[in-house]
Amino acid sequence: MRGVNEEMSEGVSVVKRLKDYFGKGKTNLSKLGFFILFSTSISYAVLLCIRLAFKPILNTTPTNHVIQLVVIMYAAIWLAIVYFEFKQHVSLFLFKTIRRKLLPAVLISIILDYGFNDQNRLFSGGVWSDLYDVNVIAISLYAIILTIKKLLAKKGEPETDAADKARKYQFHSSPSLGIDGTDSLGREKFAKDLAAILIDRMAIPTDHALTIGLYGPWGSGKSSIFDLIEKQHISKEKIIRFHPWYMGKDQNNIIPEFLKLLISHLENHQSNSQQKLIYGLKKYSKFLTTISIRPPGFIVNFKDYMSNPEFSKDFEDAQGMREHIIDLLKTARIPMVVFIDDIDRLDNKEIQMIFKLVRLIADFPNITYVLAMDEKHVAKSLSQLYSKDYEEKVGLEYISKFIHVPLYLPRVDSYLMIKAFKTSMMKIINDFKIEVENDYIDYLDELANHFQFTPRNMERVANIAMVHMPMLKKETNPKDLLALLAIKIDNPELFAFIYKHSSLFLGGQRDEAVPKEQLEKLNVQFPTHISLLTKLFPVLGGSSVNKLLSNKNKLICSSVHFDTYFQYAVPSLKVSNEQLQKFYTAILDSDEEGGKVYGELVTDLNREEFYHQLWLDIAPEQVEKNMKVLKFVLDWHQDFTKFTKQMKIFIVEIFKVLIREDNDNDNDEVVSVLSAHNDDLLIASQLNNIGSKKGEWAENYISAHMDLSKLMAYPDDVAQITFNTWAFNKDKDDENIRKMVSDWTAKHGIWKIVRMKMTNPLEDYSLAFCNFANLLSILPIEEIEEAVKIVGEITSEHDFKSALKAGEFSKEQIELAYLQSTGYTDALRELYNNQNAIWSNTFITAVEQLCQYGSLEKISEIKEEWTKYKTRF
Repeated sequence: MRGVNEEMSEGVSVVKRLKDYFGKGKTNLSKLGFFILFSTSISYAVLLCIRLAFKPILNTTPTNHVIQLVVIMYAAIWLAIVYFEFKQHVSLFLFKTIRRKLLPAVLISIILDYGFNDQNRLFSGGVWSDLYDVNVIAISLYAIILTIKKLLAKKGEPETDAADKARKYQFHSSPSLGIDGTDSLGREKFAKDLAAILIDRMAIPTDHALTIGLYGPWGSGKSSIFDLIEKQHISKEKIIRFHPWYMGKDQNNIIPEFLKLLISHLENHQSNSQQKLIYGLKKYSKFLTTISIRPPGFIVNFKDYMSNPEFSKDFEDAQGMREHIIDLLKTARIPMVVFIDDIDRLDNKEIQMIFKLVRLIADFPNITYVLAMDEKHVAKSLSQLYSKDYEEKVGLEYISKFIHVPLYLPRVDSYLMIKAFKTSMMKIINDFKIEVENDYIDYLDELANHFQFTPRNMERVANIAMVHMPMLKKETNPKDLLALLAIKIDNPELFAFIYKHSSLFLGGQRDEAVPKEQLEKLNVQFPTHISLLTKLFPVLGGSSVNKLLSNKNKLICSSVHFDTYFQYAVPSLKVSNEQLQKFYTAILDSDEEGGKVYGELVTDLNREEFYHQLWLDIAPEQVEKNMKVLKFVLDWHQDFTKFTKQMKIFIVEIFKVLIREDNDNDNDEVVSVLSAHNDDLLIASQLNNIGSKKGEWAENYISAHMDLSKLMAYPDDVAQITFNTWAFNKDKDDENIRKMVSDWTAKHGIWKIVRMKMTNPLEDYSLAFCNFANLLSILPIEEIEEAVKIVGEITSEHDFKSALKAGEFSKEQIELAYLQSTGYTDALRELYNNQNAIWSNTFITAVEQLCQYGSLEKISEIKEEWTKYKTRF
């Protein structure tokens, strides 16, 4: 049995090998061969037809003019073939088809026809025959050249698929140009000029150090300037490269580590005659290492320690050693250039320590320091340490105290940047055989001009494109994909915003409507990208999208293909039960552990999904866990105005299961958790509709904890719900509310309160009248009359509209003046004309408030009619 199995296995393996040989990797080749064979047959048949149809002409002798015309046509055709074959060009689908399939077929058919049917070969016939001979010779030469070209290309090809991929995937991973790098961005002249300054400086011995600041944005090529100087202009023996970013998290290590680097440099590049200097630096370094673990003032200023007995001995020894080192450096006359790089990558304390380093060794003779940094970033960091109001100006002034010579790295020539960008992108297109349109190179120009890449960001775009474009080349449009990847590198927040608010960009093609606030946020936060976004998503500019074309061309504005663009760029939004349990375990352990796990699990992209799962997972019987989760979420997110829709739903639902209806005393812990939140009143107002008893609990909480000054500090639309819940609930304490409102308006005026309740009377007069009466119940009528006196009476819709158009007064001033002028007469008219009507509770409440709190001279008749009405019913 085993032998049979082995025999079958061997047979299967043979079949498999045959399939692999003729199938895998050969399918396209077989199809190509069949197509060429078919095309050759057709071409051969066409040539035979030409021989038969034009036989009379071919047997005649052409005139001189005809010969010239034919020769010119021959030359034009062959020049076109040579141009398209040997000139680098975008791989168009039509051209590729002609070159790979039709042209070989035509050439083969001509050679076959020449071999089988031509009777006058090798210039033994007439003029037409000689031209045909020339044509065949040209074809043969063309075939030989193509063969040589193929062989040379194959010779340089890697032997394995893995090696081939390695050649294609040439990522930009170096933080700078590198000593062996080639400059393609025209920075050589600046490097040469800076090197000349440094060389002149080193040529003359000095008694002090010089500090040069090399300023430029992050990724603009400052490190590459150092590379160019070290590579071509200044001997390595005179250069020290210091990268404080590699020193780890302890900023106190920076100064000792620099001195170690200085000592190592002297040991490697100086003669034995400098042993005293090296010994002195080592000893000096030990002083600094010892003292740096104490309060760090020693490193800031030696004078601070002269009056401190604990450090006075250390100070005297270190100061004496320092002066000794300075004398040795003066005598040795060793010129050195210290490049201090990556300063803008450091945190605030580390940046501060770099400047302390410069201060500490600023008078070491014959040393030139070149500090590469993003001036604005460093100034901002320093301002957080030295300015109470974080003023960037303070940071800039601090920097200027240390930098003797500020140099600003010139912007890279835009032409060279665009050229480099196009070269890297076209390499990806060609290496991975990505089919693009004719105008793709022009599109690269457009993208590069829009984003104004720094050299670093250009490399990052190339890296991410090298990964995503080959993987998605069949599912996306290469133009749209590259634009999206460039957005991801240039502005990750916009990238996340596009994915999160897809309905905004797809024109409501999905279920949710397009919120106005999202469009406003887009315009405010990302104004520089609006023009590009409008091209990617035409609906943003008010244009319609042709669904058929967008689907066919796989554009990002197609709802069918949109998600594909984010397939490998967006983390999974799904939150598993395992992740939820991990979160629960962490918060039950400690808030710190919970925060760590929460930070790992929840991002801007999956926050809605996370809170949706939390809501679904609420178990009413697990009170302790629910309380822990609620407390953690409220502690973690103190700004309720930034809660998402699902976060608010979760908060309401978890309060719903935690609030006890039977005994308010059991809700003490809930009250404690809620009152600890900055926006407790806003949260409580959200709970107003969770059931009669629990809604009452929320109202009572707001009444008990109301801080009107705190509430009124919120924007109107945020404060409105909470204010109305407090001021106009059925069980309100009228006297207390009127007192609190009166105290607040005495300081701030009445208009914020008015805006909480007033609505446009032209849109719904009945509602506006009821809201006006509600305001009377909390605002003293005297304050209302005084406030509208400046506006005057507004007794008609025409006057109302005219006042709005004039713009002299605010909307709420005009609305209040209009209702103060018309509300009493309209209420009286309604009571008089509709004596037998059955009015709504809202209108009844409004009339009662008008009678109780309105202007005394205007309410007497209203009270009389109202008394009659109540007598009847």
